[in-house]
Amino acid sequence: MRRQTVQTKLEKALAWFFIALISGLRPLLGPSNVCTFTIGCTPYAIDQLKTLPLWPALKNISYRFYLCSPFSRLFKQ
Repeated sequence: MRRQTVQTKLEKALAWFFIALISGLRPLLGPSNVCTFTIGCTPYAIDQLKTLPLWPALKNISYRFYLCSPFSRLFKQ
């Protein structure tokens, strides 16, 4: 029981760390109004980190960033 509580607290702390990191890096990531998705990658990432456990959220965020990258267009053709 205690181990699960410690793990949950650690995951929450890491999630908030990633939220702060994403929010801090946002101005360096490019223009905010050119995203191909309805919800931009930054709000999507923050929402995923707030609503899902850490590892599934990171998986979804990584996949979303991959879809936005130029490399994804190479593999779609």
